[in-house]
Amino acid sequence: MTKRYKRVVLIGRFQPVHKGHLANFLQALDIADKVIIFVGSSFQPQTPKNPFTYGERRDMIEESIFEAIGPYNSMGNGVSIYPLRDFKYSNNSWISEVQRMVKEDSPDVDDSDIAIMGYDKDETSWYNHAFPEWHFVPLNGFVEYGTNPIDATKIRELYFEGHLDYLRGAVPPHVFEVLQEWKKYDAYDMVSEEYRFYKSYDASEFPRIEQTTDAVVIQGGHILLIQRGHSPGKGLWALPGGFLNPRERLFDGMIRELVEETKIKVPEIVLRKGMTYQERFDHPDRDLRGRVITEAFLIELDGGDGKLPRVKPASDARKAKWFKLAEIKQMGEIMYGDHQHVIDTMVARAKK
Repeated sequence: MTKRYKRVVLIGRFQPVHKGHLANFLQALDIADKVIIFVGSSFQPQTPKNPFTYGERRDMIEESIFEAIGPYNSMGNGVSIYPLRDFKYSNNSWISEVQRMVKEDSPDVDDSDIAIMGYDKDETSWYNHAFPEWHFVPLNGFVEYGTNPIDATKIRELYFEGHLDYLRGAVPPHVFEVLQEWKKYDAYDMVSEEYRFYKSYDASEFPRIEQTTDAVVIQGGHILLIQRGHSPGKGLWALPGGFLNPRERLFDGMIRELVEETKIKVPEIVLRKGMTYQERFDHPDRDLRGRVITEAFLIELDGGDGKLPRVKPASDARKAKWFKLAEIKQMGEIMYGDHQHVIDTMVARAKK
């Protein structure tokens, strides 16, 4: 039987996979020889918004489809699942990555035989129309559980508030088993703590816009990071930085936080003279506490003697440590917020 398309692309975070997602997978399989599923926000730290790893979500997708229609992938085709990392500050880079992976998966398939399926929920669904070379196929809409649309955000809220039994009818059987088991893991306790922190976070009556600074200090192919000692992001690695004081300039606040958190053994005048670039990072979703804009400063140290400056954790930092720049690419799951993206952008501007 010839189907309408050779390939259909589906993109989502699937945090977690629910029956609405499963209906989307099956709808795609009805009209395409093969479905390519991209698991968004892969290789990110575990937060209340993104609690499950790429591997866990891939397993949810595979097993849910298996339960519904059998061993779909036994012949080596049918469904391909790939991780897709975020590019918060470059939509074009994100689009290019999707295009590249589709081409690698199906090099002999013409764009005219490819469709992308999606649901135009709100402004976050912009990517549905970011691939004009492919057909756009609208999804049927939300699957309902009882009289309410199934929504992943509500599922996570119920889950972290301890109402697991309420979710039995909203997720596939295998996913419900995963949720039961996952409650036994340390990760559940960690993310639940983060959930409670954000829920009780004191937001003012009117939306607040907060300003922070971050120090990107590099020397000899190394970068200085701190391990956060408290929520949010407790235990994750981050750039030294923090909130600006009311009467403080951005650059002064960055120097203060850098010295307070790392006790770096470099004279302040050397740090100031080492600044070679600065950039603002203002993605609306970069911080779960609310609207937080950061100004990042690149400091390039000479390191003439070949030794890295001594550092010591202080303030609210658990550890302070120099990492090889090559290591940062593999640290997405233990890096706080969008700091990996900030590092990528800033290091690309290094002059030395």
